[in-house]
Amino acid sequence: MRKLTEMIKENRKIELVIGGISIFILLLSFVKFNSDIILISPKEIVTERNTEFRWSGSYNNYNLIVENENNPLVNVTVNDNYYRLENKLPFGVYYWYIIAKEKKSEIGKFELMSVVAIKQDNGILNEGNSRIKADYEENEITGAAILGVNELLKKNLTKLEVEQDE
Repeated sequence: MRKLTEMIKENRKIELVIGGISIFILLLSFVKFNSDIILISPKEIVTERNTEFRWSGSYNNYNLIVENENNPLVNVTVNDNYYRLENKLPFGVYYWYIIAKEKKSEIGKFELMSVVAIKQDNGILNEGNSRIKADYEENEITGAAILGVNELLKKNLTKLEVEQDE
């Protein structure tokens, strides 16, 4: 009986060691998986000139790099998983990635496109994302104006031609 009890105790020790090793391997794989940096947005077509960048990762701080034809335009360190640009980007194609410690994300690509959009209501309102040039006619008098984003031209227009001015 004593020998059987000793064998059971020895077997439990082996089970505990194997269980501990399994948990350790599981924790290592979890840490490795969570250390990946995954880009969320922007992707493809973007119209917001103060673009917001989002990614997932488990680091305390990140470097966001935004490039245009291999020219670094943005290189900022942030403590969160998102960042909104303070300055407007020019229209074009951009590449971006994140670096945290020695880890680098994949490279994301997006195109910042111009949108010309106006709303006619008590004049014309520039609802696009770029400045526009408006040639207009009001009571047989012609005029022209440059309208910034969300700027309103209060005129009773009979004719209007609009084009992007950036």
